[in-house]
Amino acid sequence: MRARMPCSKASQILAFCGAYLVGFQLCLLLFRPQQQPLRPDEPYRDWLATQGLQSSPLTADFVSYGRNVSNEAQFLFRKVNVICVVFTRSGKKAQAIEKTWGPSCNELRFYAAGTSSHKDFEAPDDGQKIKMLTNHKSSWHLLCDVISEIWATSMDHLEWVIFAPEDLFVMPENLRLLVAPLSADKPHYLGHAMTLWNEDYNVAQAGYVLSRGALGVIARRFNNSKACETSGQHWKNEDFYLGKYLGEADIRPTDTRDQWLRGRFHGFNLNQLLFSHKLSVLNSYWRRSIYPVSEGLTCCSDTSITFQGIEPDKVHQFHYLLYHVRPFRGKSYLGSVPAPKPAGDEPWRQFLRDENLWDQPGEEISAKQYYELSLKIASKLSDLHPK
Repeated sequence: MRARMPCSKASQILAFCGAYLVGFQLCLLLFRPQQQPLRPDEPYRDWLATQGLQSSPLTADFVSYGRNVSNEAQFLFRKVNVICVVFTRSGKKAQAIEKTWGPSCNELRFYAAGTSSHKDFEAPDDGQKIKMLTNHKSSWHLLCDVISEIWATSMDHLEWVIFAPEDLFVMPENLRLLVAPLSADKPHYLGHAMTLWNEDYNVAQAGYVLSRGALGVIARRFNNSKACETSGQHWKNEDFYLGKYLGEADIRPTDTRDQWLRGRFHGFNLNQLLFSHKLSVLNSYWRRSIYPVSEGLTCCSDTSITFQGIEPDKVHQFHYLLYHVRPFRGKSYLGSVPAPKPAGDEPWRQFLRDENLWDQPGEEISAKQYYELSLKIASKLSDLHPK
């Protein structure tokens, strides 16, 4: 017979193992070299100064009703080129993106994995083409070929590229605000940083951004489809391979949190992030994130760039609230003001006087008197339109 281990001894061993694992995780967090969060405020103001400009807030009144208003987002659209690459499987989702946040990109491209029998096809009811890339052995093979294509076809205007899954809501305006002070020729790798098997990478579900310098590192190393195919395997791990190969070139994920340590790239939707305890702390997103992730009102930066898990109907809802609804916090001078009041009596009093229905129009009228007046009006209408 086997001897059974006493319960107290088994409990001690389990407690020791649990404490060891917790301690190991704490050591990884404490002794990992920490970057300073990427704070765009001061560098951005300095960059604006080099353009001979300075930033000042505009009221919603002026933005809505002022003439010839050119805002900061429009200026940055002309100065900072952002190519948005969306990996999709649904024409409906591609259509929602094209009609909402897509036009805020300088260039919008859709790619999908397909078989050799597929050709380029269009999303329903619009002309946006989704390019089917065929015969790919892994998601890294697909991503690597897309990078090569962008590098070969967009060199004349290539600066920044954001790669996004189809259910990601992207705010390119906030991305430009973040990267405007940075040199696109240098290798920058932005997103939500995670770690796996001692490799740091930006997770695909939150979207990731490559500068021209970083994109060139990959395009030059894997300069044909065969090199892309043999350098990775399996699906849904292209983000890991990208981080691995950039890391071999000493290009690490940048800390993209704001000055209050709030994230800008989010792998979950607002409903999950704003309300505490909606997500398990054992989720790999929490465990593998290099920088702590918060829930509640401190979850997200005011200049957030991406949110995950947005369905097509919610994409339109988000876009409407962000781009069309403007809260007026002060007195309006240009528009959204009350209509001018007519001089003299109020219109209803003037009507009663003109119709000789009330001989004391300056006095208050009771409900009973209103009823009697309505009978008089009905009687006049009957006289005009007899049956």
